[in-house]
Amino acid sequence: NHDADAIMWAVQRSLLRKEKRKILIVLSDGAPSTAADSKYSSAVTLLKQVLGDLIKRPVIDVYGIGIEDTAVRRYYGDKAQVVKDATKLGSVVLNTLKEGLLK
Repeated sequence: NHDADAIMWAVQRSLLRKEKRKILIVLSDGAPSTAADSKYSSAVTLLKQVLGDLIKRPVIDVYGIGIEDTAVRRYYGDKAQVVKDATKLGSVVLNTLKEGLLK
């Protein structure tokens, strides 16, 4: 998975929108794979760098939801949740959106 690339793409698209508040919810089924590594960078390192940059320059609030996997906690910290039962994904996404909007 190229999580960092997907996040950068979504952030760039959101910056074109006129809304002042922007929230990105990333759904993940695990950590970025080493298969996504290149000879120039690690997918995990790049994801941490992208998320670190977004924390330093908060143009968008980014939340992570792990689907039956806790790896999101390593990258999204206190903005991460884990869904152990995929049938509850909808309610967790809505609660995350609510949390982001009320912040």
